[in-house]
Order: sequence, then C-alpha cells, then structure tokens
Amino acid sequence: MPSADLAALEQRLVRDPKLARKAQLVVGAAQEADLAALKALVAHGADLNASWRNYRPLHALIQEKPHAPDSAGRVDERRLAALDWLLSTATIPSSSAPGPACGPSSPRVERSATCGSSPP
Repeated sequence: MPSADLAALEQRLVRDPKLARKAQLVVGAAQEADLAALKALVAHGADLNASWRNYRPLHALIQEKPHAPDSAGRVDERRLAALDWLLSTATIPSSSAPGPACGPSSPRVERSATCGSSPP
C-alpha cells in the first residue's frame, strides 16, 4: 500500500474505530497481501478470524493467486510475508464446528477442532 493510502486508512480508523472491525476490510487487505493495511487494521481492533463472504483473511490470501509466479518464476514475496505474519499473529481455528472457545492459551494454528489441544 502506498504510504499516502496507508496514512488515509490510519486517519479513517482514528475517525471511526468501528471501521477496523468490518470483515470486508481485513479480508480485502489479506486478499491483496497488503501487510501494512493488515497491521494497521489489527492495531485498531480488526479480527483476523472475521469472515466476509465465507472467507477469512488467511483463506483470501492463499486463494488469491496462490502459486502465481512472476515472469521470472518467483513467488510474490509480499504474499509470503503476509502469510508468515498471519500465521504468527492469528489464532486460526481449524473448524467452524461448535466447540470450546479459543483463548490466549490455545495454539496459534490449531490442527484439531478442540481449542487448546496439541498439534499432532
């Protein structure tokens, strides 16, 4: 995101704190692999597990041009950086099935439907 756009986003988030919690914005930022926007949204309260049109930010990121190399055959480094950040930052549920609430003690990326269980 160009710095002018990021500054405008920051100003909008300060004026309207509820804006950060709009799922469409955080999913859209992930879809575009816009790490600066993702960080700004999260700093203002965005939920990295928010769902918009049945997509969460991680899903949007990996499904938008997931293996699209550039003309030299390289994968987009912005996508990899956004993926690394999302995986290190978000508690990502493995299932939408009802179950116990995931809390701060649950693993970052769960591999079972039960929050807090150890990955295999």
